[in-house]
Amino acid sequence: MGGTILVSKGKGFATSTVDFDYLTERIRAELMSKDPSVLTAAYEPLDDGGMTFLSLEAFDGESYRIFVEATKQAELKASTDASFSTRSVLWRQLHEMLQRDARLTGSR
Repeated sequence: MGGTILVSKGKGFATSTVDFDYLTERIRAELMSKDPSVLTAAYEPLDDGGMTFLSLEAFDGESYRIFVEATKQAELKASTDASFSTRSVLWRQLHEMLQRDARLTGSR
């Protein structure tokens, strides 16, 4: 079993359940203070449906950029943890996938 952050149609970041929980809870903490509406929309499948995925598929450019920025902030805070070295590759892979989406440049 595992979890996935669905970025766009046919594209997602799949991880183990442990890594999914780690990432999603770190990102949740950032979104909670930055933009609760983006949090609610992205986490609806997880929180309301009990599914092991987040969905960014329906996000417009602004909401997508808010999610990406929250992810960067979550990583920055996580980088102070002793265990960060074992998860730094996970963060990098997630960022690489998020950066490939056209919504960051507004050309969706």
